Amino acid sequence: MKHINKLSLLYVVALGLLLHSVARCEQSAPVVDEAQIIARVKAMGDGATVDDVLREVSKMPGAGEYDKIHLIEKINTGAARQALLSLTLRQRSDSADGIAADAYVRILPDKRGATNLLQSTDKAVLNSALSGLQGCKVDDDLVKLAKAFLESKNGDMRHWAVDVLIRSPQPLKEEMLVAVVDSMRNIETLPGVTNVVGLSGSFFGAVRNFESKASYEYASYVSGLASTNTSKEMLEKLTPTKAGNMRDVLLIARAKKMDATLKPEMQRVFKESPLNGLRALALKVFCEMATEDDLPFLRDIANNDPACFEPYGEFISQLGLAEEEIRNYKYYPFRRLAKKYVWELAPTHTGRGTPEETGYPSLF
Repeated sequence: MKHINKLSLLYVVALGLLLHSVARCEQSAPVVDEAQIIARVKAMGDGATVDDVLREVSKMPGAGEYDKIHLIEKINTGAARQALLSLTLRQRSDSADGIAADAYVRILPDKRGATNLLQSTDKAVLNSALSGLQGCKVDDDLVKLAKAFLESKNGDMRHWAVDVLIRSPQPLKEEMLVAVVDSMRNIETLPGVTNVVGLSGSFFGAVRNFESKASYEYASYVSGLASTNTSKEMLEKLTPTKAGNMRDVLLIARAKKMDATLKPEMQRVFKESPLNGLRALALKVFCEMATEDDLPFLRDIANNDPACFEPYGEFISQLGLAEEEIRNYKYYPFRRLAKKYVWELAPTHTGRGTPEETGYPSLF
């Protein structure tokens, strides 16, 4: 027994000495922090390579991949930019690629360098590239790239390409406006699947969440075409050459430039369009230009428009509620919008109805 106790005591002493030695080593080891890593890489100057950057960043204790990306962004040298580009183009299709792409774009001295990301096939990386190119001067090379994306079957890619062209510092040339408008023809191939993802608190959010993909696509073109970079005269010239939804998009874009002569067309689009996304935009633009003379039209929508979204669907119908109770679970977005403007346009409370009756402002 005494022999066993001696061995136990020796084990405890040895363990204590070992832990003490480890602690002293930790105390004497230099602590590496962000500032030291950044300083070391910058001290290398123009001779630093991508491997140098990645090696130094890997010394950051406890740093995950996202932390390393943000540290490389802080280094912000030519080698750091190349390191971010190499991380972005690994084609691993994970979220780190998109984060590296965003960081790369942020530290570019010339945002046109974002074209380097266009060799990727990752959607997040491509979005970062096209987002970075927004606001750049459009030259022949950028036009060529944008045109390629305008022909994409991917709606997001088309919209980013439209933004690159629309947000250019110079006015959009007619050639490119035609290309933007013509790219809407790809929308026709999209399946008209209803995308029910829940009820949003906003008017357009509600319409979008219960709308077909095609409708959402068309509606997304309106803001770009209505920007200050597009000529009213060019839009007028293009309108007669298009039909159906494409023509309605052009009319709404022109009306958004506050052309009151198009109010009858906005009424027509609202009444006749099969796409609630375009109906929503047409009604919103019409309301923004409405006067007291338009109150009868708005009151009719406020009381009778049939578009109804039921976010709770069959669940409510299974509760055995009375019709009056079920009505409380239905959402009439166009009625609500019209009621809002009836309330604002009516010169007195006469004809407005009470807030309880109109649903505004307490419910809008």
